[in-house]
Amino acid sequence: MLVRTRIISCVPTIRNWLNPPGRSYRGAIGIDDPIRGTAAVGILPSRHPLFKIGRWARAVAPRVRIH
Repeated sequence: MLVRTRIISCVPTIRNWLNPPGRSYRGAIGIDDPIRGTAAVGILPSRHPLFKIGRWARAVAPRVRIH
């Protein structure tokens, strides 16, 4: 499934992800790593019957800029 991030949230839980490795259930965010957050994503091409093109979904996604 391919998605496009439409909205990303930077929530207080990010403090946990900035802790040293091993102190967070999702793993630490390293220096120069993209920030992750809960995101609203739009479904692009998908072969899964529950995820049709144009629908919205929720994901944990990195905040990166692609040129």
